[in-house]
Amino acid sequence: MKDLQRQVARMLFDPSPTALEGMSERGQRVYRRQVRGGLMSGVRLAIPIAIEVLGRRRVDELLARWLAESPATTRLYWQLPLEFCQWFMEAPDPDHPALRELIHWETIEVDILNAEDPPEGLSLSSEPTEASSVVLDPSSRLCIYTHPVHLMDTASTGWPEPLPGPIFLLAYRRQERLRWTVVSPQVAQLLAAVIETQGSIAQGLSFLEGMYAEVDRASLLSELRSLTSAGALMGFD
Repeated sequence: MKDLQRQVARMLFDPSPTALEGMSERGQRVYRRQVRGGLMSGVRLAIPIAIEVLGRRRVDELLARWLAESPATTRLYWQLPLEFCQWFMEAPDPDHPALRELIHWETIEVDILNAEDPPEGLSLSSEPTEASSVVLDPSSRLCIYTHPVHLMDTASTGWPEPLPGPIFLLAYRRQERLRWTVVSPQVAQLLAAVIETQGSIAQGLSFLEGMYAEVDRASLLSELRSLTSAGALMGFD
């Protein structure tokens, strides 16, 4: 069975496909075209800005490389862009330094819109204290970019200039739409530390104080409070 699966995969994804015994040459061509077309279409729908900037032909070349080097494994159509993005983050020689970030930004919207709904019945506070732990909305994703790709749209005609420094975004779903807000580097690092260790805000603040000469605890708590009001954080436990 596994041998047959490998033969089918080679017929579908190898640049020079191997003939599959028991199936006509024409049937293989049609099946290969349909499967590959469906997979590539699933990704194209998620990256309209990249298509406008790069052109359809160049995008299709990248998609063909993806299928040849790392064929899709998911059975869920909406996860195809995520698998392409995962491959592309490590692919050599992007056309522009901002391209990886743009692909990530466009495909992370798919991830956010398909994320789980928040659990019901949680009793959380909207007021953070140092003893609290942070409860993210299930759709929230922390992004770090060196180009303002989040401001690009299908009317963009070229690549943006690099930013003076990295920008930290917290993206999330609100009313079935992608929302995002810029967060300070310290809050981004605080969130990452607290979420990774499942610790308290106090532990995250101590982590920051080991990195920075100055940490304004009151300002950081205020920024966390604002993120809760916006809907990027569910609250504090």
